[in-house]
Formats: sequence, C-alpha cells, structure tokens
Amino acid sequence: SNGDKYIGVWNNGKYNGKGTYTHSDGRKYVGEFKDNMKHGKGASISFGNVYIGEWHTNKKNGKGTLTRANGDKYVGEFKNDKSHGKGAYTYSNGNKYVGGFGWGKPYGLGTLTYPNGDKYVGEWKNNQQHGKGTTTFHNGDKLIVEVKAGQKTNGTYTYADGRKYQGEINDKSPHGKGIMTFLDGTVKSGIWA
Repeated sequence: SNGDKYIGVWNNGKYNGKGTYTHSDGRKYVGEFKDNMKHGKGASISFGNVYIGEWHTNKKNGKGTLTRANGDKYVGEFKNDKSHGKGAYTYSNGNKYVGGFGWGKPYGLGTLTYPNGDKYVGEWKNNQQHGKGTTTFHNGDKLIVEVKAGQKTNGTYTYADGRKYQGEINDKSPHGKGIMTFLDGTVKSGIWA
C-alpha cells in the first residue's frame, strides 16, 4: 500500500529466489532475494545510478559494476555498499584509476591516468596520493616523489632532455631548495620556483 511492488518467488511468506522489486519512487531491483533481502546476483537502478553484480544482505558485496548518473563508472570489488578491494574507476572527465580501494576511496597501490597521457603510479590513502610514487608526463618528463596527505615534498624530476633536479617539489614541478644537474655536467644548487 506504499506503492512498492514485488513480482517473483515467495517462500515461507518472504521474497526468496528470483524477483523484481519496484519502489514507488522509481528505484528498481531485479535479481535474487533471500529472506526479503537482495542476496546473490542482481541489478539495481536508483536515480540514474545502475549497479549490476553481487549482493549480500541488501548490500553490494563481491564483484560488480556501478555506473553513476554523472557518467563515472566503477568495475571491481565491493564491501558493504562501498568500492573495497581491487577495481577500476573511470571518471566522467576521462581520468582513470586502477588499483586498490578502501571503503569507497583509492587506497594502497594504484595508477591514475589522465586524458592527456600523464600517469601517476604509486601509493594512495583516503583518495589522495600518499607515500612513494612516480608521475610520467606525456612530454617525457618523469617525477619520482614522496607524498604526504596529497602534498608532494621531496623528489627527483628528470626532464625529457636529460636535465635532472633533486629537491623540494610543489605539485608537478621543482619548487624550493634543490640541485639541478645539466646535460654538460654543470651542477647548480639554489631555490627553484
């Protein structure tokens, strides 16, 4: 009488087996049920978000694919409705992250590739670069860096032309105290901006 509708297998007065549950607000689940809960394989549509995969006691658990209304897409492992384990997240802006996830955020080792060809391979914590990592830029430059809570600290920046900088880093370039080694062997230390 709330407008929700179930069509499917009943057993012991509960949804058990394959069925379709449609909510009055338009959300829909098609798949397996156990004791009135989504359990097993199934697909849900909820306000433009589509999930196809495994369920356990009404939550996304196991392997699945989540396509969001904004165009983002995650393919991988879930735990208690969150991306958790190994997976790939493609953002609507073209960025793609492949690696570990912890409770819905990039965590552990992972690779973030940008549409322009830049690529970061390294450690993540709480959706931020954290720990050791390497960024390879589309122009051939390479940055090896230590990152703490999303802030780059010290690293080595090797230019495509062979120059090499070691020292403080700000975002994607030398910034602060460092040493630059030029192609002719000349070494200069100083403050870089």
